[in-house]
Amino acid sequence: MKVAERAFEEAIECALLENGPDACAGDPMIVRETLAPYGDGAAPGGYRRRGPQDYDRTLSLLPRDAVDFVLATQPREWQKLAQHHGAAVKE
Repeated sequence: MKVAERAFEEAIECALLENGPDACAGDPMIVRETLAPYGDGAAPGGYRRRGPQDYDRTLSLLPRDAVDFVLATQPREWQKLAQHHGAAVKE
């Protein structure tokens, strides 16, 4: 079934994946998001491609992404959690 918005959906997905490990093959003529003139200069995008099976409907999130976020932003707190709960804490 052909859907009229498919190209639009693909453009959104490619913009989100840009600068990440799952980035779309590049067409140099595609409009790219520019870096913000403020902040830490983080590149836009950088998301990873996920499938429906990666989403936990009960928790309403992507568990691996939640753990990765905590590991990246709060490593000391994660270590405390791991020390307290031992093998029950998985990376």
